[in-house]
Amino acid sequence: MLISVHIPKAAGTSFGRQLERHFGPRLLLDYADRPLAPGHRLRRLAGALRARAQLTDVDCVHGHFCADKYAWLGARARWIVWLRDPLQRLASHYHYWQRVPDLRNPDCRALLQRRLSL
Repeated sequence: MLISVHIPKAAGTSFGRQLERHFGPRLLLDYADRPLAPGHRLRRLAGALRARAQLTDVDCVHGHFCADKYAWLGARARWIVWLRDPLQRLASHYHYWQRVPDLRNPDCRALLQRRLSL
């Protein structure tokens, strides 16, 4: 089982397309958690329980989630994550929120309302 943690603004979407080509229907896209959103910790247990139920006929999971969500797989899991220079990632996320605001996220709202710059 391959577990691919997609850190926002670090090439995870491009890598996810390659995973879709390779794994096809045996790929589970897990983007429901929103781990950077407020209140995420309260939803973690429910997400981990759902994850156990969803893994039938799956060889790879890719998405935005805290890595420990799939820790229960133990040695059956192989892990991958793409990292990016932190300052480049910050600038990319800043410009992304300027183009595509996530108004559910209080940090994004504050950035826009206060007209914060880099």
